[in-house]
Amino acid sequence: MLNKQRTYGTRQIVRSAFTNFDNSPRKGTRAFITQGASYTKFADYLTQLIHSNRQDYMDFTVINAWNEWGEGAILEPTESDQYGWLQAVKDAVQ
Repeated sequence: MLNKQRTYGTRQIVRSAFTNFDNSPRKGTRAFITQGASYTKFADYLTQLIHSNRQDYMDFTVINAWNEWGEGAILEPTESDQYGWLQAVKDAVQ
């Protein structure tokens, strides 16, 4: 079977997804911050990522993170988001 997995030099690239990100509490002015996250955008991107990984014979897809509260990368149900992020994952997988 042809291995189409992406590499950078000798390292294999593992593409991944995240819901939101803001590390300004730790990095200050050198922070990386994303804006405009939504369940729909996340589901659409994750759908594309899963499809791309399957085409490249990648057996898994990485999502960061279950409950990274300090950086806003949250998948678990919350009072404000309910099951929105998990529903987006379900929609992407189906």
